[in-house]
Amino acid sequence: MKRKIGIGLLIILNLIFLSAIISTALVNYGIIVQAHGEVKGLILANKVTIEVIIIVLFLSAISVILNMF
Repeated sequence: MKRKIGIGLLIILNLIFLSAIISTALVNYGIIVQAHGEVKGLILANKVTIEVIIIVLFLSAISVILNMF
């Protein structure tokens, strides 16, 4: 019983983690493009993408480590 609850909690944790990443990325892109225009916004969005990928990799590593315990 405890194992099923643990697996369910891990699935919910991962879904919350992914939805938070997706919503944050969408909000950041919207703010960047709206504030700077189409062309400059896309250039800045590419820079932010690289930064977000680094952060996501770090958070994903933490999530994997937590899932192992």
